Amino acid sequence: MHVALRDGSFAIFWLRRWLRTLPPYYFGLVAALLVPVVAGSTLTFGDFIKHALFLQTIELPNLYPISWSLVTEEWFYLALPLVAIAGFRLRSWKLVTLLAACLLAVPTLVRINLLAEHQTWLAILMTPQARFEGLVIGAGLAALAAGQPGRFTVLLRARRPLFLAGAAGIIVLLAVSNQQNWWFETAGLLVFAILLGCLLPLLATMRWPGWAPLGLVIGVTFLSDLTYPIYLVHTVVPKFAGLNHTSTFLYGAVWVLSVFAAATALHLSVERPFLALRARFVAYRRPEAPPRPLPQAPRVRATAEPVRPA
Repeated sequence: MHVALRDGSFAIFWLRRWLRTLPPYYFGLVAALLVPVVAGSTLTFGDFIKHALFLQTIELPNLYPISWSLVTEEWFYLALPLVAIAGFRLRSWKLVTLLAACLLAVPTLVRINLLAEHQTWLAILMTPQARFEGLVIGAGLAALAAGQPGRFTVLLRARRPLFLAGAAGIIVLLAVSNQQNWWFETAGLLVFAILLGCLLPLLATMRWPGWAPLGLVIGVTFLSDLTYPIYLVHTVVPKFAGLNHTSTFLYGAVWVLSVFAAATALHLSVERPFLALRARFVAYRRPEAPPRPLPQAPRVRATAEPVRPA
């Protein structure tokens, strides 16, 4: 978002995000939709279009169930620039904070309404408009860091106490709640998202210590690159490999290796090339830095007396 504002175009913001998320998603979507076809079910072109446009949580059934969270993100970030424009027009951080608080309360109100309609908890968990409070907190912290760095510095100074409070709060919340009562299903998820937000200032500033082994740094970095591909393929690979009919240790080991191999292939063959394309596009759009002035020779003061020959 900050890059998009700097370049003066929200289209840049959307394009950068879509080059990151859409190509791997479409490959995972094709694999997920092939599962019912292999099983003998019929699949129409409209089913693919519905999932390609992230409408599968509105027009059921959702043939790629794990995609509900990505649907939430895509619709949120599609509307986020419009919310940013509204925030710019308010020209007051107090009103912007009030707007953010109202957005933060929307998912809780939606969950209360769905529970009153006797919707199942699983259906509520997969409803985008009932699950985006965590995105509001993350986007709010990013906006604070970009628009009010002085205020964000205050959070950074208190990052360790915030982290301890957030971690302790999460442990207490999960310990005292069975996660199936009305309180947790409504306000509890909001509190959980806020507690997770307390962890972000410290997590965002963590760096590897100088004594960390290079192999560990490379391994963890590569594993972090695989998080999105793993998310896309982990519900598809076991069905293709036919490993979901056993429950032995071998099944678990083969399942993990299969998911890791599929995620690595998706990352190297699809995600990384499009990330490279995005990097070139951003470099092309970034204005060139002005040339540095050439160093000037030091001036020599003229002396009042002429130089006498030796």
